[in-house]
Amino acid sequence: GSGSDSNSGTYASPYLTLGKVSGGSSGSPPSSPYTLNPGDVVYVMGSADCATTYSATAVSTNNTHAEFTIDGTLANPITIKRYPGSSVKIQADNAYGFKTFGDYYHYDDLEFTGICSSSSSINSTPIYFNGTSNGEVSRSYFHDWTGSSYQNDSMVYANGTNETNVHHNFFVNWSQGSSSCNNPGSGQNVNAIKYLDNEDSGTGQNQIVKFNTAWRSTPSTGFAVEGGFFFYKHGIDAQDAGTNGTISSYNTVINSTAFWQWTSSKLRADDNIGVNLASIIYAAYDAGPQEENYVEHNTFYDCTDFDWNLPPYISTAQHYRSQYNVFYDTKASYGAGDCEGLYRIDPYGSDAQISYVETNISFSSDRNCYYNPTTALKFCYYGQSSGGHGPAGAGGGQYTFAQWLSNTVQDDNSFVENPTFDAWLVPQSANCSTFGKRYVATAGGGGGGGGSGNGFLSYMQ
Repeated sequence: GSGSDSNSGTYASPYLTLGKVSGGSSGSPPSSPYTLNPGDVVYVMGSADCATTYSATAVSTNNTHAEFTIDGTLANPITIKRYPGSSVKIQADNAYGFKTFGDYYHYDDLEFTGICSSSSSINSTPIYFNGTSNGEVSRSYFHDWTGSSYQNDSMVYANGTNETNVHHNFFVNWSQGSSSCNNPGSGQNVNAIKYLDNEDSGTGQNQIVKFNTAWRSTPSTGFAVEGGFFFYKHGIDAQDAGTNGTISSYNTVINSTAFWQWTSSKLRADDNIGVNLASIIYAAYDAGPQEENYVEHNTFYDCTDFDWNLPPYISTAQHYRSQYNVFYDTKASYGAGDCEGLYRIDPYGSDAQISYVETNISFSSDRNCYYNPTTALKFCYYGQSSGGHGPAGAGGGQYTFAQWLSNTVQDDNSFVENPTFDAWLVPQSANCSTFGKRYVATAGGGGGGGGSGNGFLSYMQ
């Protein structure tokens, strides 16, 4: 607030606006903007809210945000971060707070807060990567944010990127707008984190979402109001996913519609904690390819289901593997007349597709720990949902655990027992003590479930 865009941009003589250092902004940025170079660090200072607009009035979605187009390098990324000790908050109140077209950008230790607008032309994605590689977001706090689902709004949104790394962040309270706060639309497009890649696009390689905490202060309310924590839209082929695919590890998600939404090929989801989730995974039939996906060593407490609605006549084999997970008290795991269960594996379309689906689709589940003290544990396999088949048509239905073991080749080495968690949600029971999330030891031994390490800090600031 004490700066001026006619200053020199040093600590003693700071600029006033973010637009002064955007290096490629559209619309009407300040005159003679500073051109960023590889290795530059931009510090955001102040003690009050800082809007991402260039002026007090947002004219349109095309001239109110800072666009970054200059590339950094691996050795010298371009960094934008809060100055140490500053309490500045960035209001993402219009068409993207930071719109990033350059490679090797690192956003670090920033705080974003949302603001509602009744204008249908305004939305509010705080950090947006478009066609970039090696973008990074770390140690930042995103809270009280409302988006417009028509624009694929998310707190962090990566469109057509490679090697995006979102880690050690805190996301609190996200939802779609009402009629008086942005366009209502369909809430499932409003997420904490969204990656969007199309199959055969050559993007989506080696993406990372790790050590984040996402927490809604109210329980999940359904896709009509909010989307899940991590939405991987459209899906990509395994051949496009790179060596590591998408790694989603050591995240904690509480009170959300879904942990992973739609997902994609080569998802490596391990060592996460989900609490009070409407869906652990929601993979719709039109989500795109979902090959070689592994969900392992996670702890799901008081959640609902793993929902995989199988697509019709896909061109590639698809596979999910679920193992070494702990599923504790899965709510509403059985609904009469509908295919609801812990797993909701359901082919989409007519009976003529059954043989095709069974030839090309593989779901494997084993070495998991199940315990439901409050409701019957059920599994749905080719069941009765409106988009799929009845038991007679598909040879499946709603199974008890014993029926699940005898009628499928799943969970032959799994257990139903009370895992008895310690303070870190590490199971202490006889058979499941090595299942669930494996904590990172910070000192001394550690490693696997029940190790001596004292856990991890998912959000650091």
